[in-house]
Amino acid sequence: MNKLIKKIIKSPISFLDIGALGYTYKPLETYSDLFWYHGFDPVFKYDNQQNHQLSKLKKKWRKYSIHPFALNNKKSNKMRFNVYNAETNNSFLSSNQSLIKRYNMHNKWTIKDKLYIKTETLNNIKSYSKDKNFGDVIKIDTQGTELKILMGAKNVIKNTKFIIAEAAFVHLYKEQNLFSELEIFLRKNGFSFYCFSDLFFRSKKYLDKLKHLGRERMIYSDAIFIKDPKDRNINSNFNQRDLAIIFITSLSFQLYDFALEILADLKISNNDKIKIKKNIFSLAKKTFNRAKVR
Repeated sequence: MNKLIKKIIKSPISFLDIGALGYTYKPLETYSDLFWYHGFDPVFKYDNQQNHQLSKLKKKWRKYSIHPFALNNKKSNKMRFNVYNAETNNSFLSSNQSLIKRYNMHNKWTIKDKLYIKTETLNNIKSYSKDKNFGDVIKIDTQGTELKILMGAKNVIKNTKFIIAEAAFVHLYKEQNLFSELEIFLRKNGFSFYCFSDLFFRSKKYLDKLKHLGRERMIYSDAIFIKDPKDRNINSNFNQRDLAIIFITSLSFQLYDFALEILADLKISNNDKIKIKKNIFSLAKKTFNRAKVR
């Protein structure tokens, strides 16, 4: 299938991994030879170990670039960047200590260092990038500043078809934007909210989860937004490359039914469509069986 998609897209799909520290990001790796990977994280400039960890994955992608930049909605020469006990919580924002105390999360949300670093916008980076398709797909996890960064990327997201953004439902950080604000902004820019994945919850843990079952407070999740060619509120014209990108990315995130919708509009032979359909049904069946075992 990858060979067929390569013929349609011609040039690599531009994937921006914003907040790449720790690299636990897997979904697109199945089709990694279709993508130009761009990893963004300011800590790469200060932490050689993290830089080396990510660079080991270079061979997986069709093209690969690392950007040791801090992103924001505007360019600046000096902004305070907080380094927390858990590096994946690093942020320009200070943690909301009342929430941290309530749910006993001190071990991951205590500031251990402060860096003063420059910030850049995605719009500026796009202007000098050699990647002519810069920002086809965006994954963004920047601990509370996702909306600000996207507001400084309006020229970039005109070209974007698929966004995976961490979205919070409570203020883990002071002054962070919540899911509702993110959804409104992206909806105004032509995206449809599709689903959440990897939901995270918290409680006071008065109940033993091995013996009791109940609901907990939803704290944050990854939210998937798509420029959906089937939505009537979309004014964009989608070419075959756009459809192929939406198709392969949707497939990566187990949006199998939607991927079959998009497949119908791809200009490939009926025989190829039949083969791909069989593959999708097989993937969906495996997903079902894994879920049943769990």
